[in-house]
Amino acid sequence: MVSQCLRQGLGEAYAAIGNLYSSGRGVQRDYNEALQWYQKTAGQGHASAQHQIGKFYYNGQGVGSNKELAYFWEVIAAECASGKDRDYYSSVRDKRAAEISETNRLAIDDDAKEWLRERGFEYTS
Repeated sequence: MVSQCLRQGLGEAYAAIGNLYSSGRGVQRDYNEALQWYQKTAGQGHASAQHQIGKFYYNGQGVGSNKELAYFWEVIAAECASGKDRDYYSSVRDKRAAEISETNRLAIDDDAKEWLRERGFEYTS
């Protein structure tokens, strides 16, 4: 199933592969490889992958720890998610916002709006 989805270029398959590398299930754990798969689907609006990228930046997994980039990706995830996922990602976004300066937060919000617009998504927050 994953290989069929992958051939079709579906974001769910990319996120699933990212999850395998992130968790080490069936493959050697490799955060760099997981990040690459999450990035492939993040631009397609896959909120879970966007959230995972935010977690990687927050925890410094596969990348250097960067609270601003963690916040950026949580803003994106909250905007692309719906229902309970949106509520959860919004709460994570708000926690990350409290850890950076207001000046940085406002600039990142603008960057996130632009990122979303460039990919055909609407910013609603």
